[in-house]
Amino acid sequence: MKLAELISAYVSFKQALGMRYLSQAARLRSFLRAVGDSDITAVDPSAVAAFLAGTGPASWHEARSHLMRSLSTTASLSSD
Repeated sequence: MKLAELISAYVSFKQALGMRYLSQAARLRSFLRAVGDSDITAVDPSAVAAFLAGTGPASWHEARSHLMRSLSTTASLSSD
């Protein structure tokens, strides 16, 4: 499954739970642009590290925590 498809499913899932999830969705889209729309199993760890090390308003810890929560939940959605 492609990363864009997983991110879209995850954002839809969170919004279906009643969350607005706007800034988090924007961060995930930014991640998608940074690493490319490859298969989730082919995401390059160095691209993830480069995204997390990038400059921006979020701290590394916040970005990493959000990304890890999102990807772990999204991965479980893709296995259904």
